[in-house]
Formats: sequence, structure tokens, C-alpha cells
Amino acid sequence: RVVSELKQKLPDCPDDETAIAASVLMRGCAHSRAYYRVQATHKLAGGYPVAEGSRAADPIKRLLAKGVVGQPTSRIGGANVATVQFRTAAFTVREDDKWAEAIVERSGNLDTALSVKYNTVSGTATEGADFVAAKGVLRFSPWQKMDTVRVWLIDDTEPEPDETFSIELHEPKGAVLGAAKRCVVTIKDDDAPGVLSFERSQMSVKESEGKAELIVKRVGGAKGKVTCDYATREIGGAVATYDFLPAEGTLEIADGVTEMRMSIDLVDDSAYEKDEAFQVVLSNCSGASFAHTADGYPDSCIATVTIISDDERRTAADKLSVLLDMNVDNVKLGVGSWAEQFALVVEFPVFEDGWLSWIMSTAMHVLSMPWMLLVACVPPTRFQHGWVCFFFCLCLIGSITAIIGDMANHVGCCLGMPASVTAITFVALGTSLPDTFASMQAAKAEPYADNAIGNITGSNAVNVFLGLGMPWMIAAIFWSFVADAGNEAEWRARYSGEDWYTPSTPIGFAVPSADLGFSVLVFCFCACTCLGTLVLRRVTLGFELGGPAEPKTASAVFFVALWGVYLTASILAELGYLPAAIVNVV
Repeated sequence: RVVSELKQKLPDCPDDETAIAASVLMRGCAHSRAYYRVQATHKLAGGYPVAEGSRAADPIKRLLAKGVVGQPTSRIGGANVATVQFRTAAFTVREDDKWAEAIVERSGNLDTALSVKYNTVSGTATEGADFVAAKGVLRFSPWQKMDTVRVWLIDDTEPEPDETFSIELHEPKGAVLGAAKRCVVTIKDDDAPGVLSFERSQMSVKESEGKAELIVKRVGGAKGKVTCDYATREIGGAVATYDFLPAEGTLEIADGVTEMRMSIDLVDDSAYEKDEAFQVVLSNCSGASFAHTADGYPDSCIATVTIISDDERRTAADKLSVLLDMNVDNVKLGVGSWAEQFALVVEFPVFEDGWLSWIMSTAMHVLSMPWMLLVACVPPTRFQHGWVCFFFCLCLIGSITAIIGDMANHVGCCLGMPASVTAITFVALGTSLPDTFASMQAAKAEPYADNAIGNITGSNAVNVFLGLGMPWMIAAIFWSFVADAGNEAEWRARYSGEDWYTPSTPIGFAVPSADLGFSVLVFCFCACTCLGTLVLRRVTLGFELGGPAEPKTASAVFFVALWGVYLTASILAELGYLPAAIVNVV
């Protein structure tokens, strides 16, 4: 989606540069926790980091792998150094802008200070007549990424063609010059009256919007007052008074103004009509002329406005045809997305970070392929506004979770492990590792710790409050309102051996805790200790995650130790190695 929007806004930009720009935008914006879960899961499966709405997971890496672009590094004697160059090799200013500002950027090594000299060079623009000569030294402090060269412009009152001069960088110290070491500045003359044209000579507007907004542009100069007549005109489609209100008058553009807006009122009726058009005509221009690209040049400038009917009152046949057209398009798009999903499954990682990394990524991709093929069967979100995908995913997740839980219980049974121990080890690892890697991705990519920590706390909240609460609520409703005499006999036979059971105990939903209370107590203690440590890091270090090597490593070891304490205490209690006085404290 980002790539397509950039292509619409920058139609002349090459595809590879558009992809790189999209990747940079994606990296720079804030992401949801779901985004980092997808990134972590895809990385574990040996795939590319997934860019939003695009098969091209990481355009920069793809381009590097295909040799379309090279590694942007500068080396002197084998060491990375800074590169200084202009942000753009050319730009345009108006004669009355007073200043021409050229931005000089620094990339590569940011650790050291550097300097670079600059000076202006005359072209068709003359030093002293069109601009004031400038020369000097730009000094970059460590970690300073850009600076600005300012050149004073001289505004005269004589009409003249566009003129150019250049700014050149030379004699860098502590850096090397990049490709854009020369910047050409074009001075556009503002002493000419300019020419008029509509910003869009063809436009469409919905009938329900009530008005058509047109913009008259004045380009090539803005000197003096300009006037012209305007009037609406029928062209055999839209009818004045019934489809739009006729308008005529004189448009006045003051000295220095380069844009004027005008609006034509539309008539919104309740009848279903086909698309209709009318024209707005500018004529009798005084003080300037019309652009040679304008429709109607040289005597007039014409804009054609098409009124699109969007009335809700349509016949049954119209509704049916429109509905079928939309469904056909969605099915076509859905099929395309489905094929794309399966194409991603068989797309193996590109060799880019060495043999070991490529072998590991390929191995994980192959191991994950059966699961990815299964998930690729999920219907694309284009069907029924995503509801088919949503319910299909719910069923798929539930089925996979049931299979994984059953497999984990079988593994525990084969190893002679109690079900409760299997639950807090194999099952817990299988369901929580994706959250761990998603939090790691968020911690690396986000400037704050909110997503990394919120991902973990939010996941546990869903597991506890929704994962336990919903099935327990359903079971409680069943035993309270639905259970019959047969269910009661089964219930009493099942719980008759419990210490709390008596023949007079009313039936209801029951979950004997065994050693659950002790395990939950240990978990709450470890969780509170963990959150307290994060608060302490905020108070003492100023941040929750990362930082210098010593506190970062110590925190990581401490958190892993808390997990070990929880596992050890819970397993010892389950196996009966802890005194009953400690286990039965709750």
C-alpha cells in the first residue's frame, strides 16, 4: 500500500527508488504490537521481514541482493569515514525569496568532527547582480548530520529569463565528498506577469458534495494585477439550474498572488442520472496571458467538470449490477492475494549475510513450510470485508492450539512428566516464544519500551482474563442452567473422592486446584519482582530496557533467573519435594 501511494504521488520516480523510500517510511513510523508479532514469526520461519501490504519484505535488501543498488559505504584505508554532499544536486528559488538555502548532509561515520569548504560560482546568473558571492567553511560536530549554505539573492525589477549559479563543496577534512558535491540553483524571475491555467483541466466531483472547487494557477511570474472573465457553459450533458447553478463574473488576481480558488454550486437531486459534464471558461485576460498548454489557448482557458451521480435511490436492477461488479472485482483481487500467499511460502531466503545465516534461514523455512502452506489457505481479507478471514483464522488457531497442546501432553506422558509440569514447560514455551521474539523486534525498532513490554503484559492479560474467563463462564452457565439428572450423576461420581465433597454439595462448575494456588503465588511474586525491576531501572537509569552493557546483562540474567525460580518451585511442589506447610500456604 505504501509503495502504491508513493507511485501515485511520485509517478516519475523509478521503481527501485520508490521501494527504498517505502521501506524507509515503514521503518520510521510507529507500529502496532501485531506488526512485531508478524515480523518475529516470519523471521523464525526463515523468511524476509514483512513490509506492510507488500510482497517485497525489505526492498533495500532485495535490491542489494539483486545488484540493483550498491552498499553505500565510503572507505579510506579500510576504515569507515563520513561522506558529505548536497541533499539535492539542483533546486529552484524565486528572485524575491531573499535567500537560497542549500542543505549539506553527512552520512557514514558520525563519531568525529569534520569540515568542508564551499563557494559560489557564477553561471547565467551574475555575481553581484543576481546574488551575493559566498564562501566559507561548514563545521560538523560529532553526530551532526546536516548544515546549510545560505546565499543572498538580489531582487531587481527588470523582467529577465531564468538564471542559474552553482554552489560547490571542496577540501573536506575528516570526510570524503559524495557524488552531489555541486548544487545548481535556478533563480526564477518574478518580474513577469506570468500565465494562467487551471490546475486540472479535467475533474470529477460527486453530486452530493454540493460544489466543484477549481484552482486557477499563475506560473512563470506574479508581477502586477491580472483580471479575466469566467463563465459556466453547457456542453450537452449537465443542464444549468437543474444540475449546476450558472455562474459568471470577473476573477481578480492581485500582485504577487499565484493561486486563486473558485467554486461552482451543484444541484443535488434525488433522481438517478448518468454522469454529466459542463465547462468553466476563462476569457478576456488582462495583465497576463493564458498558458499555451491550456485547453482553449490562446483566447481562453477551459476546465471540464464531470458530475458523478451517487444517489442512493437506484432501481433494483441498478443495485444488482453494481453489487455483482463489486463482488467480481473482489474475487479477482482475492485470487491474486491468494496466489501471492502461496508464492511467499515457496520463496526461499536470498543469500546476503553469509553462508551460516543463509543455511539457518533456509533450514527454518523448510521446517516451517508445512505450517506456512496451511496458513496460506486462509482466505484473503478482501472477501466480505475481512470477516471470512477473521472466522477462518479463529478456527485455525483453535485447531492448531488443540493439536499442539495434545502433542505436548503426549511428549510429557512419554517422559513421565505430570500434565501440570508439561503445561508450564512445553506448552508455555510453544505459546510464549512468539511473544518473546515479537517483543525483541519491538525493542529494537521502537524508540520507547511501550510495545515491547505491553506485548508481554497484554498477551498474559488475554490468556488469563479471556482464555480462562470465557470457557469458565460457559461451563458455569451450563452447570447452573442446562445440566440434567444424568449430568448430575456424572458430576458426583467424578468429584466424590475430593476432600471438599459431601452428598449435599450442590452441583456446579468445579476446577480442583491441586498445587495451582502455590504455583500462582510464585508466579505473582516473580511477575511483581520483574515489574518492580523495570520501575527501578526507570528511576535509577532513566529507561526500562537496554542501556550500558553491565545493567543490561544483569537485568537479562535476573529475569531468566526469575523464570527458573518459578519453574523449579512449581515442579518441586508438583512432585512433592517441598514441605506441605509451604505448598499449602494458600
